Amino acid sequence: MSSFMPYARSHFRRSVKPLYEIYKKIGRVYCPALKTHVFFDKQGFSHFFYKGKSRNYKLRNHTVAWERVNCLPEVIRILREKPVVRRTIRKDGTIFYIFLGYDSEVVVVEKEVEGLMRLPFFLSVFPLKSRRT
Repeated sequence: MSSFMPYARSHFRRSVKPLYEIYKKIGRVYCPALKTHVFFDKQGFSHFFYKGKSRNYKLRNHTVAWERVNCLPEVIRILREKPVVRRTIRKDGTIFYIFLGYDSEVVVVEKEVEGLMRLPFFLSVFPLKSRRT
């Protein structure tokens, strides 16, 4: 499945920490479709491994989490190429942009914070299993 270390709850922090260091180095990627940079921050990284909102976070199934992590190189490629926004969802001062790649669907978010729009940030990626061989 992956070259990443297998998931185990007891080894979770040890396996995730080096990955987070790599993720932080991405920083931001220019997205021609949004005409601005998309930032890769802690919220997007934690979404790989946790689901839910604020205090109701639950650990994701390890297989799902690592499948999403393995899509990260494609996320960068999709955002750098001139992607077409497949869908835009507006909800409670938040805009979700969904981009479609060959193997993955990428979610980028803009949030309104105290009346100001926050710069777009990467939130999630979903592998499209139906397109894999």
